[in-house]
Formats: sequence, structure tokens, C-alpha cells
Amino acid sequence: MHLRVGKNRRVALMISALMIAASGLTQGAASLARAASPAASGAPAKAAHAALEACGGAGSVPLGAGWIHIRANKSVAGYPGYRQHYQGFVSNGGDATSIAVQVKGWEGSQLKWYGLGATDNKFEGYVSWGYSLATPEIRVLNTGFKIDPLVRFNC
Repeated sequence: MHLRVGKNRRVALMISALMIAASGLTQGAASLARAASPAASGAPAKAAHAALEACGGAGSVPLGAGWIHIRANKSVAGYPGYRQHYQGFVSNGGDATSIAVQVKGWEGSQLKWYGLGATDNKFEGYVSWGYSLATPEIRVLNTGFKIDPLVRFNC
């Protein structure tokens, strides 16, 4: 019986030591996070938040080049029933500009390209994304007469 009490006491001491060490690490990490926060460095909090939220991409679509793939700058983790939003525009469009747009989505575990139609200025749509971790991507085909339109999109 005495041996059992000794083991319990040692276990209790080990747990106490681990808890003290963990609280010290947590406090140290919290102080580092405060020091690295935008408010502490003088940067506006909105700018840091916007940088974290930004998802998108841009690319030129040369005439006669076929389908041009433009990938986003970050990946998206979906969940069952999730639908990914795409919104974009031709930044130097105008007369004789026409592009066909398809966006990446997922049906189950299968990659699927969804057509958003042809446009000369803006496109937008929601597509099935499901339970996948992937990078949003669009593919664009220059169907007009403009030599090199620039396409930008947000996701």
C-alpha cells in the first residue's frame, strides 16, 4: 500500500510540473503574439485582416493560346455541402473582348469544371466544393479579338 501512495505522489508531482511548464509556455506564446500583432507594430488591424482574407488570382489571356489556367494564391478547405464562390472581371476589357470562363469545383472526390459562360467584363458563380482541400482555379479562353486581356478573380 505504501508503494502505491508513493507512485501517486510522484504522478501528482509530475502532473503539477508539466502544468507549470505548460502555463509558462502559454504565457510566453501569448506575449510573443501580442508583440507581433498589427496593433503593437503600428500597422492597422484592418490591413492585416484583409491580407488574411484575400483569395484570388490574375493572369493575361493571349489570343489564340487556348485555355489559360489561373490559380488562386491560397487553398480552401471545404466541408459537406460547401459551395465555393468565384467573382471576376476583365480589367482591360472593352470592345472586341470576349472570354469564356470555367471554374474548378468538386463533386464528391472528382474534379469538375463548371462553365460560367462567355463575357466581356464580369463573371460570378457558386460551385460545388464539398469536403476537399484544394486551390481555387479558373480557366479562361480568349474568344474575342483583343490581343491580351487581363483577367482577375476573387474566391
